[in-house]
Amino acid sequence: MGILDFYHASEHLGTFAGLLKDQKKASAAHARWAHMLRHGQALQMIQELRHRAEEVADRDAAIREVNYFRNNLSRMDYDQYEEQGFPIGSGLVEGSCKFVVGKRFKGNGMRWKRQDNTRVLRVRVEKLNGTLQNYFKPQSRKWTLNASAA
Repeated sequence: MGILDFYHASEHLGTFAGLLKDQKKASAAHARWAHMLRHGQALQMIQELRHRAEEVADRDAAIREVNYFRNNLSRMDYDQYEEQGFPIGSGLVEGSCKFVVGKRFKGNGMRWKRQDNTRVLRVRVEKLNGTLQNYFKPQSRKWTLNASAA
């Protein structure tokens, strides 16, 4: 299973905090919960959200947010991900896609067919990964005699 983008999780915390009746405490609560989430205390954060669900303007919306975190708990071990050197946000991937795809296919006057896009993208990715030479290495083929052609 993948890593849940920390920014998106934080947005959900903001949604929950926005439901609190006491908006003066909402900002501090959001910061506290984001800190807990980032530092391996997601389960404790969920427990706090559940207890604070009594203090919201829209209980159904609050429960949806709590369930969002419960359903994604296994994808929110941000302290461990960072310790292992994994990015916890999708910015790196989104930026790479923008670079690889956007630079090649969004030039002025460019029109592409899907089949051509796929082929060109494959070569571009190989080049960026430094594996272009291997991509174009001749490959031996096994020839078989078709019995019906004989």
